[in-house]
Amino acid sequence: MARQFRCALPRALLCIFAALVAGCGEGGGSFGLLPASPELRLVITPANAPAVAADALARATDVRLPLAVSHLVLHVASGAVTWTVAMPGVRNPDAASGAASAAGAGATHETIHCAGGGSLAVDKDSAGSAAPHPLAWGDTLTLTATDCRETLEGVETRMSGRIDVTVTEGWAWSAPEWNPRIAFSTVLREFTLVENGGSTVTANGDMAIRFSEDFGQKPCSDCSSIVPATQVQVTGAALAATVLQGADILSWRLRDYHQQVQVIPGAITAPTTSHALDADVDSGNPQLGTGLVAYEMSAPQPYAHHDTGNLVAGLMNIHGNASSLAMSVPEWNVVSLGVDTQGDGVTDTTIATTPAELKNLAPTPK
Repeated sequence: MARQFRCALPRALLCIFAALVAGCGEGGGSFGLLPASPELRLVITPANAPAVAADALARATDVRLPLAVSHLVLHVASGAVTWTVAMPGVRNPDAASGAASAAGAGATHETIHCAGGGSLAVDKDSAGSAAPHPLAWGDTLTLTATDCRETLEGVETRMSGRIDVTVTEGWAWSAPEWNPRIAFSTVLREFTLVENGGSTVTANGDMAIRFSEDFGQKPCSDCSSIVPATQVQVTGAALAATVLQGADILSWRLRDYHQQVQVIPGAITAPTTSHALDADVDSGNPQLGTGLVAYEMSAPQPYAHHDTGNLVAGLMNIHGNASSLAMSVPEWNVVSLGVDTQGDGVTDTTIATTPAELKNLAPTPK
């Protein structure tokens, strides 16, 4: 059976990705794009500290892959125009029972025509879903994109490759009366994104995504009138990518990573979006050295900015070879880089910079 894309991502999820974009084997083994160990452990100096900070920020705020995967899983696999989810066993007010039914179990196959051309083959094993639950806890999916053309955050994007999906929490249905929550684990196998006028990203690895919204009340009579608090968490053992644009190429890998994005509505100020990444990073950014370099990064305080664009808070620590960098936001739109060149925990040099300057130093291709 063939059908067309009909639905849109949840509003708050789009809001998260819009704010941030404006800016293979199983498990943790090698996924073919980067070697198991980097060639060089990064040495952080006052000279390269701004480029190191820009590289780490680029990794923390690059959400193209989770955006594309969420687009396919939530748009296609759920088959719902609007949706919400609940934990297994929580009653759906639109159904006689929220428990999964054996009547919904079984394997299905369909081909979906993408909005701009191309197709997506969906093989689904409905271990837990039952009407009216098109996507449920326990379901497994194999999504195979063939030049599937969709618009992601206003950018025409072509997607190809395979994604294996297992729904690990929640389920989706069509009436948004409860606080949505869903989680699914994925394995990307030669999954490629081609952005119109931009770069080509090819990725392999594992990515578990957990999405939740909090409307502050259950049920809400008109959820569309409420700006929810929204959180997306992305975790995995290893995610590797190669980015191509013209003659430029950039490779990177995240190992043992945890990325978090959160939108908090403001009663007086504009909504605040924050993002953080804890990971071991292997980077092919030529500004950091020849070949691959490795560093560890963590974010004790997520980087936060208002929808107006003002950077208002954040602390990120980056550790290299007997050296480190502490990146903080002492005041709005000011970034302080504290460089420890001896690895003794003492700041040797402090550099003041701005978000705009770091954006200009971001590795290319984007």
